[in-house]
Amino acid sequence: MPVTGDLGKLATNFGRLLRTFGWPGFLQRVRARPCIHPSLHSLHHPARPILEFLRDKGAPLVLQPPDLDPSTLRQHILRGPHASARTYAGFLEQDMLDMITQGYWVVVPLDDALAIPGLRVSPIGVVPQRDRRPRIIVDYRFTGLNQATVRLAPPDAMQFGRALDRILFRVWTADPTYGPVYMFKLDLSDGFYRVPLSSAAIPALGVLLPGPDQLVALPLVLPMGWSESPPFFCALTETIVDIANQLFAFWAPPSSPCCRRLRRSPA
Repeated sequence: MPVTGDLGKLATNFGRLLRTFGWPGFLQRVRARPCIHPSLHSLHHPARPILEFLRDKGAPLVLQPPDLDPSTLRQHILRGPHASARTYAGFLEQDMLDMITQGYWVVVPLDDALAIPGLRVSPIGVVPQRDRRPRIIVDYRFTGLNQATVRLAPPDAMQFGRALDRILFRVWTADPTYGPVYMFKLDLSDGFYRVPLSSAAIPALGVLLPGPDQLVALPLVLPMGWSESPPFFCALTETIVDIANQLFAFWAPPSSPCCRRLRRSPA
């Protein structure tokens, strides 16, 4: 059955490209340039090796057990996307088109996707947000993918618990000589999408889109919902924070109490 709509036409073109060049050649042609800086050799930080690995190879995914029974894959295909994806089908299609344009995802017909080694499909959903646009997320737990994922990302990159206590302590101990304390919250647009995936990880993180065309979306970057996305992403952002603190300690007045604290504890 011929596909319809802009997304269907893109999927048909991607499918033709996949059949022509195979999986490795296909990725070479659809991947965008990594957002991680090409030159990290001058970065003096313990995280430099993993950042270079993410830039050059992409975030890895190892599953235990590694293989998925074909009958289980068929069940996941029959299950299809989350009900919220059907409710927000118009938004999902438009957002997917935008993400394909930016090089974050690709979409291929199911028949072509089934030829990719290691393919899995998990339910995609849409989470409504108050006063903000909805957010796309994938339920990788439903298909057991999160449970089967071997933890390879650095756990130390994640900081959990007592965030409010730590912020209040900083405010309370700030030197009043420098005036009132100002707080700044930065939201990096499409943050997870700044980190590429390895070529072997992409098929396992596939999703089935709503609609009669049976299109499979494949993330080229860290997707929302995968258990390893947050720590791999934080490996980058926490490194940025460390570098910013080091620069601040270098340029701040030596007599500044804040400067002395930062020199003792760069985190």
